[in-house]
Amino acid sequence: PRQLLPGEFIVLARDSSVINISDAGAAVLKKMPSLKNDGDAVVILDGNGRIVDRVAYTAAWGGARGRSLERINPRVDSNEASNWSTCVNEKGHTCGANNSVYIERLPNAVSLDVQPNPFSPDGDGIDDFVAISYSIPATTASVNIKIYDMQGRLVRFLLNNEASGAQRTLFWNGRNDEGRRCRMGIYILFFEALDETAVRIERAKKTVVLAGRL
Repeated sequence: PRQLLPGEFIVLARDSSVINISDAGAAVLKKMPSLKNDGDAVVILDGNGRIVDRVAYTAAWGGARGRSLERINPRVDSNEASNWSTCVNEKGHTCGANNSVYIERLPNAVSLDVQPNPFSPDGDGIDDFVAISYSIPATTASVNIKIYDMQGRLVRFLLNNEASGAQRTLFWNGRNDEGRRCRMGIYILFFEALDETAVRIERAKKTVVLAGRL
């Protein structure tokens, strides 16, 4: 018996090992049946036996081997096939947390932002990292982020064809691919998002200034 407040999560599973991977509470149900990868249905009933929600899913919805099938928006009908997609989290699941592909509303266009700008990765604990945030008008995509110096030389391949949801924030520490700190100056951040057929969805550029003590 447990009461869930709005916005809280709980994980239901038959295997107690779920307790070790969940960031939320977990309920281990010894009599919970196993589910096939195709054709089964999950039904939630209220105390009077009335159906609150129901999902009858198929393998065509997504959920690649070793990765969970996730709902994009919980307010869209449960049996809307396009509202489900494969988890893009590096763990392959988001057990007990927001789904990795969750989005309340897709942006109308690509958005790319860097903060703080300039930043100064000198180890003093102030503005040592730059946050790179992006949004794309798609639920999932493969993303490339490259950082070039003003001579057009690639200094850091930050993301290389990495699976992503519609929004993400990551950080750059001002170092190149060899781990050496880059020189002070202006750098160009190149962003590219591709769909599952490797066709470009969006592309954007942004400049970022790497500062330091003189």
